[in-house]
Amino acid sequence: MNTIEISTAFGTVTGRLEEGIAAFRGICYADTPRWQKATESFHRGMISAVGPSVDPVQPTGDAALQSEDELFLNIYLNPAYEGPRAVLAYTPVGGGVHSRGRSIRPHRFLQEHPEILVVVCNCRVGLLSSLNLSEFDDRDEYGSEYDASCNLTKTDFALALNWIRKYISAFGGDPGNVTISGHSYGATVTCSMLLMPEAEGLFHKALPRSCAAIDSSMLMSLEESRQYARVFRRITGITTIREALKIPARELLEIQASMMRLMPAGIPDGDFPGTLCPPFCTVADGTVIAPDYFAQLCRTAEHVKLLTGTTSGDCDARFDFRGSPDDILNDLTVRYYDKLDASRGGTFRDTLLETYTESHNGDFIAALADLNGDLGMRKGALATAEVFARLSTAYMYYYDFYLKDDTGRRALHGSAENAAWGNAALTPDVMARTLRDSYASFMTYGDPNVNNPSFIASRRADYRSVYKEELDWKPYTPEEPYTMVFDNSGFGLREGVRLRDAEAIIRTVREYPQIAALKKD
Repeated sequence: MNTIEISTAFGTVTGRLEEGIAAFRGICYADTPRWQKATESFHRGMISAVGPSVDPVQPTGDAALQSEDELFLNIYLNPAYEGPRAVLAYTPVGGGVHSRGRSIRPHRFLQEHPEILVVVCNCRVGLLSSLNLSEFDDRDEYGSEYDASCNLTKTDFALALNWIRKYISAFGGDPGNVTISGHSYGATVTCSMLLMPEAEGLFHKALPRSCAAIDSSMLMSLEESRQYARVFRRITGITTIREALKIPARELLEIQASMMRLMPAGIPDGDFPGTLCPPFCTVADGTVIAPDYFAQLCRTAEHVKLLTGTTSGDCDARFDFRGSPDDILNDLTVRYYDKLDASRGGTFRDTLLETYTESHNGDFIAALADLNGDLGMRKGALATAEVFARLSTAYMYYYDFYLKDDTGRRALHGSAENAAWGNAALTPDVMARTLRDSYASFMTYGDPNVNNPSFIASRRADYRSVYKEELDWKPYTPEEPYTMVFDNSGFGLREGVRLRDAEAIIRTVREYPQIAALKKD
C-alpha cells in the first residue's frame, strides 16, 4: 500500500495514495452527545486514515461503518502541487437523512485542479440532528443543553469549518481561502452558514448547488419544528427527553421512516397542517439561526462571494410527464398552491399559472414542469443570488440539457453534481469539464473567469468547433441577470434565463420585500 504521512498539531496522520491523490479518510473531528451540540474531538497521536471512513447513523449503508457518537471528515489533495491550496469544505448530506461522505470521490477533479484541497465533512442527519425538544415534559431539567437540537446538522458543519481553520494548513490548505459547498439538502446546509453568527468568518465563498435556505419552503419556523416533535411524541408515546435518550439509534431510524410516510409527495400535509418545509430543514430557532436571520444573511453577503444555480430537471423525478394536465395541476396544488395561497392572499396560483403558460407559448405541461422545479429549487437560489448581487458579488448557472440515454429526459437532480466530481456519464464531456474548471476558478480566486482552462481554450481558433463562443462569466445583477447556461447547444452567458418566470417566482419568496429594498452602500 502506498501511504503518505502528515504531521499535525494533534499527531501524525497516515493516508494512502490513490490514482495520484492522497486520501485521508476517517479523521474524527467531533464528539456528538445525542441531540447536543458537538464538541471538538481530541484524538491525538498516530492516526490511521487509510481505511474506509465512518458515516453518521442513517437508513442506508453499512451500519458497522456508522457512528452516533463521533463525526468524521475525509481530506483529499494532490501531493504533486506545492504551495497553499484553496480549500473546498463540502457537506455530503442529502435529503435530510443521508450523509454519504464515503461516496464522494474527488479524484478526477483534483487531478485536473491540484491547486485545490477537498474536505468532505460528515454531519448528523435525520431525527438525530433535527428534533425539537423544547416541549418535552422534563425540558427544564436540562437548562440550555438541548437548545440547538433541531439544527445540529448546521452546527456540526460550522464545527468542521472551525476545525479546518485551525488544522488544515498542516495538509497544505489555506485557511484564509475556504469555499463551502453542498448539493440539494447539502446546499441548504451550505446556505444555513450564511444565516449563522457562529459560522461568520469561517469561509470566504459559497457554492450551493440546487437548493437554498431561505423562504418558507426551506427555512422552517420554530412552530413548524414543534409540529414534527409532536408527531414524534404521538408515534412513540414518549414525552420526556430522558426516555428519548434511551431509544436505540436504529430504532430511531424506524420512527423517522414512519414520520416521513405521513407526508404525501415529500411535502408535509395532514399531520403537519400549514407546514411548507420537508422534514429536517433549517429551523429559524433564534438559537443557532439568528432571530433576524435576514440581517445576518446581509452581513455575511458583504464579505462573501456566491456562485449558485440549479438544474432544469431538479424536480422532474417528482413530476409525472405522462399525467393529464389536470392530474399534474392537482398534484402541484396539494404540494404547493394551497398553502402558499393561504399565506399570500389567494392570488398565487392563478398569477403564476398565467405567467408560466404565456412564457411557454401555451404549452401547459412544459409550463407546469418548469413551475414545479422553480417552486422546489430555483426560487431559493434566485433569492439568495439577489441578496449577494445587491451587496457584493453573485454568479449564477443553469444546467439545462437533455440526457444521453434512452429516456430523453432533461438533466435531472444531481446531473451537475456528477459533472462537478468528474462522474458525468450522461453529460457531454466538454460541458462537464467546463463546469469543473469554472467551479475551480471560483474556489481559488472568487471569480470563475480567472485562469479557467476552458475559458482560455474557448478563445483559441483551433477550439472553435468545440466552443461555439468565447466564454466570459459576468456577475449576476437584478438589472443584468447574467447566467451561464449549460445546454445542448453548448454553453455560454445569457442575460436572463426564462426571465418572466424568474421575475414571477421570486416575488413569492417570503423575504422578497426585504431583498428588493437592499442597496449597496
